[in-house]
Amino acid sequence: MESEPEKKRFLTGWHEHHAHLFLGGARRRMEELFETEFPDFRYWKIPLVKPASEEAIGRVNAWIRECFLPAVKFHDWRKLSVQAALEQANADGVSRLEASLNVDFSRLGTERLLREIAEVHAQTAPDLELKLDLGFVRSQSVEFQAECFQTFLKTAERFPELGELLGGVDLYDVEDAALPENFREIFQIARAAGLKLKAHVGETGSPEVIRHTAEILNLDEIQHGIRAGESKETLAFLADRKTVLNLAPASNRILCLFREEEIQERVRAIFDSKVPFTLSSDDYLLFETSIVEQFQEIASIFSEDEQTQIRKNCQNL
Repeated sequence: MESEPEKKRFLTGWHEHHAHLFLGGARRRMEELFETEFPDFRYWKIPLVKPASEEAIGRVNAWIRECFLPAVKFHDWRKLSVQAALEQANADGVSRLEASLNVDFSRLGTERLLREIAEVHAQTAPDLELKLDLGFVRSQSVEFQAECFQTFLKTAERFPELGELLGGVDLYDVEDAALPENFREIFQIARAAGLKLKAHVGETGSPEVIRHTAEILNLDEIQHGIRAGESKETLAFLADRKTVLNLAPASNRILCLFREEEIQERVRAIFDSKVPFTLSSDDYLLFETSIVEQFQEIASIFSEDEQTQIRKNCQNL
């Protein structure tokens, strides 16, 4: 049994591995900073008839396109978004934040962008460890994104203090928009540069897709991966590789991918198979669920000792 001080300590010191930098702020705080209203994504409906791809991640993309981007079209939007994200991470008791931004933001100038982020970090949350994951979008040109990536790497080499911000690479967007093979060379370059390798997969993709993507890209961590809980073979594969799953149960629930009990069943299977996993907020601006709240969504299916192990994983992995 944990003492009360121990339980209180476990409410802080989280390592968040799965977040998106410009979408990490609390909605109310973003409304204050941007002096506008952002529709609550949890209840937002796409206003026009859209194709099936607008379900799940497509719905997220539609909200960003129709609600977020029109509201942030002024020069300080990046700084304000980062400020809100770091403030929210502090409020959630996060001590290490790994957050992604699209690699094609290099078009803004990588030195300028990284210095902006470093400045806001120093002003807003200097005690928080911040690492950036450069994100690759499956539906965009691989060649163009590879060029953008090289620009970041050259900037990191030229300015080592800015290079310290770079922690990994990530792959996201609709899961069947491109084969993982298309990004294998990029991920090999990232590995040689000492970056952590991540990919969004297994949110909608099958357990077989999870395994294939992890093999092809030699992943260290998987963003989501909840559907691994449907396959003993995939779970055994991930456990053997010690691949970390960065789960976001609230995101899966709000996107109507699974009911709460289905999420709990899959998380229970993941835990029992000894696959390491963490909990993350994903996009706090959209899902408005902290790591502690994510933990509470699954806590009822675990014993106190098991809950302690999960919290330790979320603080140490």
